Amino acid sequence: MLVKSGEKPAAEEAYRKSAFNERCDLVYERAGNTMPLGYDTAVPIDFSAVTVAEDFAEEVNSLTGTAEAKGASVVISFSPMNRSAVTDPSDEAVLRFFNLINETFTAPAVSDPNDYILDSGWFYDSNFHLNSAGARVRTALLGGDLLAYWGCTAPVALELPDMPQSVSEVSETTAGDPDAFKFAPLADEAGYLISGLSEQGTKKLSLTVPSEYEGKPVVGFTADALEKAALLEELTLSASIESLPDGLFAHTSELVHLVLLHRTALPAVGEKAFDACPDLKIFVPKEDYSMYRDGAGCAQNPWEPYLDRIVTY
Repeated sequence: MLVKSGEKPAAEEAYRKSAFNERCDLVYERAGNTMPLGYDTAVPIDFSAVTVAEDFAEEVNSLTGTAEAKGASVVISFSPMNRSAVTDPSDEAVLRFFNLINETFTAPAVSDPNDYILDSGWFYDSNFHLNSAGARVRTALLGGDLLAYWGCTAPVALELPDMPQSVSEVSETTAGDPDAFKFAPLADEAGYLISGLSEQGTKKLSLTVPSEYEGKPVVGFTADALEKAALLEELTLSASIESLPDGLFAHTSELVHLVLLHRTALPAVGEKAFDACPDLKIFVPKEDYSMYRDGAGCAQNPWEPYLDRIVTY
């Protein structure tokens, strides 16, 4: 984005340069879990869907060989994974994933992936980013794995913290038009998805998605939720919406205004989400435009393909 716009990315909080010390250690205090449900529904962790590209495996194995030729040891551990986001935590699913890693890479796996499936209270702003307390837990796990690999059975001398409370900041509640929508509960019943329009909703030209339904957050849509929204011209999304599934706007050719109320986190969106809406403009808060321009954190910015459609308000 620096090349395209000439402006430096406006990194915030844990993603700013000042969040790291001179050794590149993250020193920014992450007090607890900032996600409203404790996990990101837009990024499920599905072990059965994991694949490893052949060229990537070749690169990693080549690097492993180069390092070992110089006297280094290379081992594999696992990223922390938010238990609430795992679609199938069964022993069989995890074992298939573990076997795939062992069969693909020449470096040995020194960790049990089951140990790195952690409760949501240890995470920060994604299903893989730990808060400060969670980072200490992960350090202890990794230290124990390495000691065991080297043949040492002594326990890790690191005092473990208590799991912190959630620090999710509930954004301004958006009342929206609840009577215009149909709602489907998530599998864990912690929140709802918009699953369709009511008869009243199909006749509306403008709709606002509520941030809550029956006291729980509304976090997304089913792929066919707007199938009967042929008349819809303006849609406002509350900041609670975490993702826009592929195909959501396939039947909304009249949609010209999509208003996003998000201030601290970007909803996930596909690369061809708005192909059926040729005249669509996306309205975002002026003071938060840099978030849409630059993205947030280390993940790819999902809104970069739509910068020519974005208008500030």
